[in-house]
Amino acid sequence: MKTNLNLDYKKTLARAKEKLASLKRILWLIGRHAFSVIIILILVDMLIGGYMFYKYIYSAEREKNSASKATFKFKEDAYQKILSQWQDRDQKLSNFSQKTYPDPFQ
Repeated sequence: MKTNLNLDYKKTLARAKEKLASLKRILWLIGRHAFSVIIILILVDMLIGGYMFYKYIYSAEREKNSASKATFKFKEDAYQKILSQWQDRDQKLSNFSQKTYPDPFQ
């Protein structure tokens, strides 16, 4: 089954040549004003760098400083409870290491 594609290659080629010509004009314009283009690109780079510095360095430092101002209260009862659990574990481990087992290979 043949599909009848109505493609006009001459028009497509003409459009491609027009786009290529406009691209060449743009590149020549940039080349003629190379110093201005470089200055503009440097300014854009500085703006992007400044934004990234603000977002990831300056604002992060401000958030860290505001978080460090929070007050924390030491809970002595919770500390004592954990300390007693650790002492119980140490006692069990020391009892285990002192226990002597018969040698099954004798």
